[in-house]
Amino acid sequence: MLLRALLSIPDVGQIDAFAEPWRRLYSQSPLLSTLILFGHLGGLLAAGGLTVAADRATLRLDPRIDDERRRHLAELAHLRTPVWTALGVALVAAGQARAADAAPASMNIGRSEVSARVWLDSHGIASQVDSVVHGVTVGVARIETVSVSVLCRARGLRGTASCDFFRQILGVSIDGVPTAPSGCTDRVNGVRVDRGCGALQDALNAVYSPYLVFSMPLPDRRPGYVAGSLGGYQAVAQKELYEYLQDSLVSYDSSLQIPGLEMLYVNDSAQSPSRLDVQLADVQSEARLGLSTQASCALGCDQRHDKPPVLGDHKSATPISPTAALARPAVDGAPGDLADRDVAVLRRVLDGLRWLVRTPGEAALIALTLALLTSPLGLAARRRRLDLLDTP
Repeated sequence: MLLRALLSIPDVGQIDAFAEPWRRLYSQSPLLSTLILFGHLGGLLAAGGLTVAADRATLRLDPRIDDERRRHLAELAHLRTPVWTALGVALVAAGQARAADAAPASMNIGRSEVSARVWLDSHGIASQVDSVVHGVTVGVARIETVSVSVLCRARGLRGTASCDFFRQILGVSIDGVPTAPSGCTDRVNGVRVDRGCGALQDALNAVYSPYLVFSMPLPDRRPGYVAGSLGGYQAVAQKELYEYLQDSLVSYDSSLQIPGLEMLYVNDSAQSPSRLDVQLADVQSEARLGLSTQASCALGCDQRHDKPPVLGDHKSATPISPTAALARPAVDGAPGDLADRDVAVLRRVLDGLRWLVRTPGEAALIALTLALLTSPLGLAARRRRLDLLDTP
């Protein structure tokens, strides 16, 4: 019975597919999104305004006048329905806006493969990295294959260092319908760039815009990197410089790998960025071949290595006498420990008093906030007393 109940619970993907028509309607209709926002804010303002007006009337009421007390209690009883109705409208509107959030509710990845190879031949050194990801599902978008390959060579002669970067994306569909185009390729051969994934990237970015951003970055094309150094010493395939700086500062990503496909979920606030960065089929490769001089013996040339290093100077250690060891009781809860705790509590109290003297404005703001948070309790107690006075 329990197993049947668990199997009947829909998974996240089914819920996401069920909410997809509402998401599209919400994102494509400015009038609908405006009405939902108005319902949420208007419901909150209406409920809050009626509540504040009732609270002011409760505070100004003289409980000794029976007629005014009964009339006020009757008004409070009539206000419950509009207040709860306004709160219900605000909650329903917030739920509709949440359900229409354009971000996908699920992401699945089938499997991934990566291989790296480095070899030295008669011409120089070469390194190759291949990375493939299969079966990527992001909400209603599905990508069958993301594959990236990069090969870097360095032969130590002028014009012989370069990297070949190749990206291929296949089998892209949105809600079961293949996109146009459904696949693409990007190539970078030294200084030559063949960019063919721009249209597919635009089609993917239109699905969950502006919350989910798809990108397919290219390697760093500065001199000495993917095109190789002038003298043929090195060739490096890694993330482009300014994209690396931006990812490090905003997305907290300091990696140098080049993503085959990057999906960035943006949920920033006014105070700080909040992002989820998923990178698929990352690659990074480099090849270096050259001559370097032997390091000079600048430090430590006269040291002998036939003896083990000295780990510490035992003469500098101060011995602990038995009297000092017995000065402090070792049992928890002893008078010495209690005295230390009292001193620590007193020190914290004094620090709090100093903070109040240094920042009276912040202290007053905190006191006002606490008073506002506890004011509903006082109003509830006052209304309770009014009910008791009217009860026979």
